[in-house]
Amino acid sequence: MAFLSWIIETLLQWYVWLPIVLVLAYLTWRNYQQIDAVRSIESTLLVLEIPKANDKSELAAEQLFASLHGILRDKPEL
Repeated sequence: MAFLSWIIETLLQWYVWLPIVLVLAYLTWRNYQQIDAVRSIESTLLVLEIPKANDKSELAAEQLFASLHGILRDKPEL
């Protein structure tokens, strides 16, 4: 029981939790910087309107999306 109370007292010391808080604050700041970089990228939304009397199979739609995935690449990937 004394060992458990020693661990709790050690974890509550400022020199234990302050570095953890500083590292988490830095990682949070870096994450927000990456989010801002992603928001600056222009994007386009593709809307697909499927007719009610669709006689195509699900495999045709899957092949369409696979071909679109193969065509649309970023500049670094090309």
